[in-house]
Amino acid sequence: MQPALLKKDKNNVKTFPKFMGGILLGLIFSQPVFSETLSLRDLYQTALKRNEMQAVFNSQQQAYDFAIKSTEAQKGFKLSATAGSKANLQQLSPGQDNTNSYANLDLTQPLLNNRSLDTAIQQTLSESYANKAAFDADKQALFQSLSDSFFNAVRTKKEGDNLKQLRSLLEKRIAIMQRWVAIGKSPESDLLSIKLQINQLDLMIHKNKQDLDLYKQKLKFLSRLGAADFDLDETSIFNPESKLSVDTFLKKLDNRPDIQALNYKLTQKKQALAFTESLNDPSLTGTLTGQYLHTSADRVNLQGSLTYTQTFLDNGYQDNAIKKAKEDIAQAELNLTSQKTQAKYGIETAISQYYFYQDQQKKYETLINTARRFSQQVMKDYELKLVSNLDVLKSLTNILEAQNQEIESNIQAQLAYIQLQLSVGELP
Repeated sequence: MQPALLKKDKNNVKTFPKFMGGILLGLIFSQPVFSETLSLRDLYQTALKRNEMQAVFNSQQQAYDFAIKSTEAQKGFKLSATAGSKANLQQLSPGQDNTNSYANLDLTQPLLNNRSLDTAIQQTLSESYANKAAFDADKQALFQSLSDSFFNAVRTKKEGDNLKQLRSLLEKRIAIMQRWVAIGKSPESDLLSIKLQINQLDLMIHKNKQDLDLYKQKLKFLSRLGAADFDLDETSIFNPESKLSVDTFLKKLDNRPDIQALNYKLTQKKQALAFTESLNDPSLTGTLTGQYLHTSADRVNLQGSLTYTQTFLDNGYQDNAIKKAKEDIAQAELNLTSQKTQAKYGIETAISQYYFYQDQQKKYETLINTARRFSQQVMKDYELKLVSNLDVLKSLTNILEAQNQEIESNIQAQLAYIQLQLSVGELP
């Protein structure tokens, strides 16, 4: 934590100093107080920090790393040493030392057939990458849940702002209509229809606020926020500067944890085949032993040995094992190809949807401008008794509908870009 009171860290998170930790941590369960405005990235980083799966994953990966290093160590030299002294039971001349001191040094090095150790290492690596893929899937699921709630909240808030804007326009319209009714220029029913529209808007605004609160509550639950309330950063943060290319994202597929896991699974199967084919191969172990004896005549003895081992298996058994290993390789290759094909389809779909909704958003922006000009003209025509008050209200409603559709297009474009990044194992 930062030493200064409520100092912001790199994630824009305000934290309390350590000297206040004892009581405050018990009261707020180690939850920092957040700044008022939070983006989707802020919420995700906060959720990831507070989620125990990160600590569990780190612990599991450390165990895999230790297992790999331990297996690697078995491929190197093995060195052992002993030392001591023992009494000489043979009667010696008077004054002669009757004990012998000794020291032994053994050095052993496997020279052939380390394939069994390599297979064990590959198996551990495969499990490690599978664990990483599972953790990545959990992170993506967490991000997906957060993004769904976040964009639901953004959509609801923007739609609520549009409702309030329309209500404000109708309030101004009432002031005008009251004067016109007073001088007989407009019927009182027109005034009442506007008041009725405002009452309906009030109900919609009330429901909108409730929905927004529910979405924000879900965001606080998913990210484990300790803040009483926060505002949403509605900035479109997923807006690539360059044109999106399928080939560019296909090159990133090998960085996807599940693809990496399948690649290592394939490598493991190939390693298993090589091991099966080598079951009849010989193994050779070399040993060097040195001994120092401290007696009346000091001497050093060096001894070396080579151990040759040859295993003979039934050819039928080995042939069946090799056949099974090759079938496993073919299945692993099929799984990898299938996963990449599915990923390519996801990339192509996400890019297509991104540009479709971006283009649609621009069209709705044009529609909004046209709807506003149309509404202004309808109001002028109403003064000339060329249209009814219902036409005026309908023109204002058209603006609201176009604004909501523009909001939806923007959100769908951002969601498509999120899916594109997730399809190559990246988180925005």
